[in-house]
Amino acid sequence: MVKVIGGLFKGRKLKTIEGLKTRPTPSIVREAIFDILAEKIEGANFLDLYAGFGCVGIEALSRGAAFVLFVEEDFKISSVIKENLGLFGINAKGQVLTIPVFKSLKKISFYNIKYDFIFLDPPYLKTSFKDFFELLSESNILSREGEVIIQHSRKVEIVLTENYLQKKRYNYGDTSLSFIRRKGSEDET
Repeated sequence: MVKVIGGLFKGRKLKTIEGLKTRPTPSIVREAIFDILAEKIEGANFLDLYAGFGCVGIEALSRGAAFVLFVEEDFKISSVIKENLGLFGINAKGQVLTIPVFKSLKKISFYNIKYDFIFLDPPYLKTSFKDFFELLSESNILSREGEVIIQHSRKVEIVLTENYLQKKRYNYGDTSLSFIRRKGSEDET
């Protein structure tokens, strides 16, 4: 059972489907993300890539994000995100794209929205982060001071393009969170 852990919807259950190839972000990791982001999430645009059932994006909305775009390529799973948005009465604050993440970045750029936070939790050991950051640079969807947050296996080192730098890395058991910024942003340290 997955519950929202903070904010307006604290304690409310998210709908999930057993047996599908998803691994919802553990509550300890979600709590860490939003403790780190703190008040910066208020009014932010948030992009939840490899969204699964949408627990991270809905947590962002619960804590005051203005808008969340969820990207999940599996139709059955993305329909659960839509149901969760409806259950919480926040359809207007979220949109769901059912498309592979790497294809989505170009499409997202046509929306002309800059995202303050981009969260991705790709299948462990199956994503080329360098390719992702090349596409991210081309799409120009990260706001000037925006951050990319990657949930990944502790065994994985994130390979970045020259335009980005890893600001911090936190470990939680076998899971790591890497916070990445564009070089030249005011808060690189």
